[in-house]
Amino acid sequence: EIHVCGETMNKEEERVKRVELDVPKSHSKLIENDEGESHPLREYRALTIGDDDDKDNQLQCLLVRDRTIEKAALSTTVYPAGQLHDGLDWPGRAHLLEHLLFLGSTPFPKENELDSWLTQHGGHSNAYTDLEMTCYYMDCMVEAIEGTMERWSAALREPLLSTDVVEREIMAVDSEHAKNKPQDYWRIYQLSKTLLAPPESHPYGQFGSGCCGSLLPLSGVAATTEGKDKAADESQKAARIEALRQAVVEFWDLHYTASNISVAVLSSHPLDEIEALVRKHFCNLPKKKSDTIIPTTPPLPRPNACRRVDYVPIKPVYTLELHWPLREIDSLYLEKPTRLLSHLLGDEGPGSLLHVLRHERPWVQELSADNGSRSTSGFSIFILSMELTPMGWEHVDEIITISCAYIKLLADFAKDGLPAHVYQELKLMGDMQFDFLGIPSSAADTVSFLSAQMPSYKDPRHYLSGNFRYFADKLDETALQNDFIKNMEPENMLVFVGAPEYGQELVATPVGSDIGAGVWLTDKWYGTMYKITTVDSTTLAKWKNPNHELVSHLHLPEPNEFLPSNFDLVSLPETTMKQFFGSKESPPVCLRNDHDVQLWYKPDTAFSMPKVNIFVSFPVPSQDTSSSAGSVISALWTEWQNEVANIFAYAASMAGLHGEWVPNSKRSTIELHVSGYSHKAALFLRRLLETTVGTTGTTSDGDAPSLDEQLWERLVHKMRDQYQSFLMAEVYQHAIYYLDQTLEAVPAPRTIEQRIIELEQQKMEDLTAYHNKVFLSSKGLQILVHGNLAPQEALDLAKAIPQILQGQKGSGNKADGPENDGEDLPAPVIPKRTTLQQRIVQLPANSNFVFRGKTWNTENTNHCALLYYPFGIVDLSTNATISFARHLIAEPSYNQLRTQEQLGYIVHSQLKTSGDHVKGLLLLVQGEAKDPVHMDTRIRVFWQTVRTLLVDMPEAEFLSHRRALYENFMESKKNLLSESASHWSLITNQTFHFERIKKIAKHLQDKTKDDVLRLIDRFILFGSSISIQMFGQGVELPNIENGDSTVAISDPIEFGCTQGLHPLPSTRDVKVVNLLS
Repeated sequence: EIHVCGETMNKEEERVKRVELDVPKSHSKLIENDEGESHPLREYRALTIGDDDDKDNQLQCLLVRDRTIEKAALSTTVYPAGQLHDGLDWPGRAHLLEHLLFLGSTPFPKENELDSWLTQHGGHSNAYTDLEMTCYYMDCMVEAIEGTMERWSAALREPLLSTDVVEREIMAVDSEHAKNKPQDYWRIYQLSKTLLAPPESHPYGQFGSGCCGSLLPLSGVAATTEGKDKAADESQKAARIEALRQAVVEFWDLHYTASNISVAVLSSHPLDEIEALVRKHFCNLPKKKSDTIIPTTPPLPRPNACRRVDYVPIKPVYTLELHWPLREIDSLYLEKPTRLLSHLLGDEGPGSLLHVLRHERPWVQELSADNGSRSTSGFSIFILSMELTPMGWEHVDEIITISCAYIKLLADFAKDGLPAHVYQELKLMGDMQFDFLGIPSSAADTVSFLSAQMPSYKDPRHYLSGNFRYFADKLDETALQNDFIKNMEPENMLVFVGAPEYGQELVATPVGSDIGAGVWLTDKWYGTMYKITTVDSTTLAKWKNPNHELVSHLHLPEPNEFLPSNFDLVSLPETTMKQFFGSKESPPVCLRNDHDVQLWYKPDTAFSMPKVNIFVSFPVPSQDTSSSAGSVISALWTEWQNEVANIFAYAASMAGLHGEWVPNSKRSTIELHVSGYSHKAALFLRRLLETTVGTTGTTSDGDAPSLDEQLWERLVHKMRDQYQSFLMAEVYQHAIYYLDQTLEAVPAPRTIEQRIIELEQQKMEDLTAYHNKVFLSSKGLQILVHGNLAPQEALDLAKAIPQILQGQKGSGNKADGPENDGEDLPAPVIPKRTTLQQRIVQLPANSNFVFRGKTWNTENTNHCALLYYPFGIVDLSTNATISFARHLIAEPSYNQLRTQEQLGYIVHSQLKTSGDHVKGLLLLVQGEAKDPVHMDTRIRVFWQTVRTLLVDMPEAEFLSHRRALYENFMESKKNLLSESASHWSLITNQTFHFERIKKIAKHLQDKTKDDVLRLIDRFILFGSSISIQMFGQGVELPNIENGDSTVAISDPIEFGCTQGLHPLPSTRDVKVVNLLS
């Protein structure tokens, strides 16, 4: 017998409705287990648990069996239960409940019980609150999935929601808001919400994230410090907290019912066993009360006029966004009409909106068309976003004119009929993407995606395919015109323009001033400075009837030449597979190793997908890319070549084939990465190389951009934006940046400031000289071919690449400099190092180094304290102990430093590798409430607490942690790209230690509690450390007092140049194998 929602019934009496799902071909293919039995890679079961006569209390479930996984995962999505349901009085209530649900239940009252359980069993948890839903997800070792279900179902069913936890977690929500405040995305998101939907009349306009000011406002009460008044303040605060707690309980009671919850589970257990576990633990979720009604999300009000909003951005970049409120699109997933609009408006090929605005005029750097990120059951918002150049900002009205012209072009085609290939190609690409759907990198990613998708599809058959397939044979062009294009007119548009110049002219005025005059206002929640103007009738008329000289350059994309048609899988002889690739974890083998090329190869042994990854590393002998000048010019060169290739590479990316030039300043190399369907991958790589070889500084073929002054200025501006964006990044990223500068000794300074200076000093002639002379070497290449190509095809590529590059050598312009007199560049000796390697500082023993700095972002009030403990070059056994120590502190550090002490929203620990082999342990906290000196002190105290926890830890719990970490080490890669990246890093660092992780795991199995305690004592409590303390704005930097063991660092680079250095790692011999005989 089973217990279902308060009643006891026989299993046979329970109503369980199962549905056959549309499953990807890649998941239904048969594979063999160790016993030689065949079974599908993944098996799915969708079921509805509950009585058909009581649909209000039916639970939707999706179960997944994968015999190959090392971890199980669970996700629940609660819908409707999102920001739109907070209510006017409690902005952020849904988000607060998301935090609280992890902090104890009646059956499991210990606050960190769930996270402690998950960590002990190799897992983790996370969640997010969206507009209409809240999604929770977690993973663990397979055998722990029932315990995870038991704890999580208890949290859904009987959360504690105690007053003290509510009060404390308000600070966590506030800290998260403090992290988001200095980010332009959140600031414009809230502005758009407020202006499209006034919060007093529509829930979309409300503040959904929450903060102290929204959850715990004490308006009208002045804080005091004396006796009776202070007591009155505390009494009012306590009353507000209790009222908030009751509001949260009411929200949970209304929304967290069985009919609103979707459950997704992934495990290696048989589906019948997974189903039994789900029914055992989730069948008694709260029932929906018969008299409760959750309001539906209403459509957005239609704008009365087209308005322009100018705002001051945090990052010094120029942006333009066009927002159109439209009808809901969830019910149209069979056709996906707005995805077609997004595809056409976001196209980057010849004739596209971006191509015209980027190449015919140097106005736009990047463009994206977003049709779904702000989609709800009541409305959707279509957003056309552009990153502008400074010149583009001066021509915003013209850019909008040309954008409206492209929309008018689509309207004309919708009336007369779109070319057949447009919709059919999307339909084919959707089928391809679904049929060859890869496995996400983690089990938690799988279930969180699935449970979040389930509420969108009324037909459970489409839980998996609904997001990918175009089910209609033909597009309804009349509906496309009437429902969408017709409503994307200028009168229905909200325009956002961001420019750093606005910050120099504004004078803020109180909220509520006459906005018709275009005065500057301040957003209530993020402090964004903005002004609103109504677009005048003359400008509006130009947008409605666009007539611009560039309009004639616009046209729809041509048929895509890169769509694959051959999905056959390559097979190697059985003897070859057994000898070299006997398991799916087998490393790649070297097929060629000479002065020209070192070629590594591995077939797809794990995923049986018609895809391949090809990585090529080119030494750059002309200039040191690890110096500021070298890194800047190589980055400019790769940006240029990616843009040249984008004329055809964008179409390839739409067909699932991606190519990109990437500078690798760490290796002093430039890399070319090609990934995707194998059918045309080799052809695509050759075309990328031939295009680069054929590019000169002054001319180019066809639509490809030549390097003129306009393109040069745009490339420099793009690089400048990237550097400036880093200056506006999270404070903890700045802390890690200074730590790296302290640890990494390099030949020349490479600070971000130095790179910005070097960028401004570069000239177009420098880039053309870099390109036309010796931009790439045809000697000393490293190549990895991994996936669905035969060994002979890999060898053919390795032969062709140097030949293509050598053809380039004779095409240089003599005016650019002297020729090479026919002599080859010096040939490297493989496997000796041919590229510059980072040298890592060796810190003196028993010293504590402290650096204090200020974040560059003048709007960021967050602080960060980072403590780094160096271990140096360690053997595999010590590496295993360090990894174990980091695993053991992960949950306690989060619980103590964030949940209990509320030091900040971000608490992060990691085993850090500097260079290729120098190890250290890092622990950081970022938050607004406490300064970094206090954070630093608390982190050091925390290590004492950890030692005590470890001493008192029961042996069984310790062994459970050890096994969990072992399983993490042994976990196989979940997709081809992640496996390729792992192999590539070991090839380019020339250690070729492919079995390193497995050997560390083997050492881990012998580790004892005493091993970890000795390591903590020696290296953490009584060893050396580097403390990076980053101060947010509004706080002065305190002086550092040098002591017996405390040393102030004033300049990280100068510090690194005065310390000893660790030796470079040794290389390993490379054995060449012949797979053709």
